[in-house]
Amino acid sequence: MSHNVIVGGFASSERQMEVVASALATYYDEEFDGISFREAMGDKERIGSLARDANFYTHSAGMIAIRHTSPDAIIAVAPPLPVLPHNLVACTIASALEFTANSVLCGELGDRACIHDTIYELIGHMYGNMKWLGHIAAFDSIQAGIAAQEAGITTSLAFMERDRLFQPRPEELVRARESGVYAVILPGAHEQLISAPRRTIDAYENGVQPDAMLASIV
Repeated sequence: MSHNVIVGGFASSERQMEVVASALATYYDEEFDGISFREAMGDKERIGSLARDANFYTHSAGMIAIRHTSPDAIIAVAPPLPVLPHNLVACTIASALEFTANSVLCGELGDRACIHDTIYELIGHMYGNMKWLGHIAAFDSIQAGIAAQEAGITTSLAFMERDRLFQPRPEELVRARESGVYAVILPGAHEQLISAPRRTIDAYENGVQPDAMLASIV
């Protein structure tokens, strides 16, 4: 029987991921483990063990943490695409701080705790996180998703319509879909899964996607 794991992105704290995991558990009426990006990158043995018979949900850079594993399924929301490293740093900080204004997490943790967690994850664990920036900037989730699908792992890539960091080109989405990857564009910004997990997953499950960007080539 499969179990579910949600792996957070670059600036998501352990406490934030516990709240997101709880929200997804409520939505699906199934158990979820929540793991921060820093935790996942620091304990590859644990991630490899969790991957067995797992559905891996990831946010942003979290997809990097599950490389070289073989789960049953990968559902990657706002996953990385190749960008210039300096652009990644600036947009990551802006995006991470921006989402707290309308975040479900702030309702669960309180405004101060939510903002404190984000800042502490960015600054308090700067070395542990920053050393992965080059890997994140170079990571191609579409190519990785195609490779996973070809290896027999059911793979979904959900990009966000107003993502400051990662925007796929229409032809890349077509290539992913032609390879069997479920590739969609969902309403919202980069941090949408973290700030409104149930709403984001509901959009994903119900196929809500502004696909006008594909009209010219599909």
